[in-house]
Amino acid sequence: MAPTKNGLHINGFEPTTLAKTVGSQTCTATADKQLCTLPTCRRIVRNTPKLKATRRKRKQTAWLCEIKQYQKPTDLLIRKLPFQRTVCEIVSDLTQTPIQWQSSALLAFQETAEAYLVAMLGKANKAAIHAGRITIKLVNLNLVRAFEK
Repeated sequence: MAPTKNGLHINGFEPTTLAKTVGSQTCTATADKQLCTLPTCRRIVRNTPKLKATRRKRKQTAWLCEIKQYQKPTDLLIRKLPFQRTVCEIVSDLTQTPIQWQSSALLAFQETAEAYLVAMLGKANKAAIHAGRITIKLVNLNLVRAFEK
């Protein structure tokens, strides 16, 4: 339930008291608007349910959350049309005749290329962690490529 102006609904509880703040003291009036004594007020205030504070995430775990975010979906990381243009441009540079591609062939090629890149970057990440760094450098990628040969 949402908080209302007259009362606050907290975890299904509807408080029957209204709190008034006078100076630094808090006095609570019961439902029939009679003022209560100070020990009774303290007892009522102590028994009201408290809201949990939201937990803040550490700054160091932000990059781990980002990695997990990219690992969850199964869709392609690179858009289809730019990948198709790049492949057709590279193939036209290698051959003199233009080659037509089936959409299923381009999709299979793109999935294979992305799987290779993800695996290579994962290995480079392990190499960077082994070196005591978080950031992947070109040295890590060259090391992975040297091990693959």
